Amino acid sequence: MLERSAFYFPNRRALVFKDRQWTYRELDRDASALAAGLSGLGLKPGERIGLHVPNWPEFVLTYYAAQKIGVVPLSLNVTYKADEIAYICRDGEVAAVVTGDPVAGNLPSRADVPSVRHLINVGAPREGAVAFAALSGDPALRALDLDREETAAILYPSATTGRRGRPLAAPRPPRRVPADRPRVPRELTRRRPARPGATPAPGHYG
Repeated sequence: MLERSAFYFPNRRALVFKDRQWTYRELDRDASALAAGLSGLGLKPGERIGLHVPNWPEFVLTYYAAQKIGVVPLSLNVTYKADEIAYICRDGEVAAVVTGDPVAGNLPSRADVPSVRHLINVGAPREGAVAFAALSGDPALRALDLDREETAAILYPSATTGRRGRPLAAPRPPRRVPADRPRVPRELTRRRPARPGATPAPGHYG
């Protein structure tokens, strides 16, 4: 969807953060460069990447970069405690986590999340982490042609860290879950827009 928006509306404003802004063309370019960097780490289609950052541009860039290479973004609430994040990372088999200086202290130890191969940090250099700014590659990289029914993203609603058995992944649109049953993470499938002009609304963060 981002590449279609960049093609049809290259100069429209797509993202605003404080005094910075991106057009759709710029956002697509930066997401492609980041996607190449993530691919260079060895992340493969179908693997999951945890997004543990505040409402920053890096969240948006990582989300779209992951989409381009078939990696599944999984949001990690920055207000969760370390044991809650560890539970989601283990349950979701997260292969990499993107975090940032203000919230990185909430993450569990690497020993508690054995599936995580890469920790990516936004901000100052951090021991054992890859610098987000260092992840860059071909800005012309195009998205993989993936089946539209494959998982595009995973969301863990509140209460899924209650450890009442393993949550089940539910494709969208989700069925209504009775209040007395555990909620489940929602998997978003890769839906294509119904028409060329169907674009996401501009995002404003900060």
